[in-house]
Amino acid sequence: MITTKQVRENVFTHFLSECDIIVNSAMGVSINDLPDAEWRSYHEDDMNPLDAVLTAMGDYWSDEINGDDAYYSVCNEMETAWATHLAGSRANG
Repeated sequence: MITTKQVRENVFTHFLSECDIIVNSAMGVSINDLPDAEWRSYHEDDMNPLDAVLTAMGDYWSDEINGDDAYYSVCNEMETAWATHLAGSRANG
């Protein structure tokens, strides 16, 4: 029998996977390749994956991007990646 703790961990793992999809699509790297972010806190605060990666971008990764234009470009790419992912998820059921 699956426990409530296991269900919560599975939901968190799915959340991380979706965050990684966004980052990989926008930046070409994994969330594991960037400085650590507060993923568990973001999830517990009921952020959706896009809000979580945008928060991580501002809090932890902005030094990885050179210049404001590049920063905002990556944020826009993340938004597009999330919209594309959602559209694909809806199309697949």
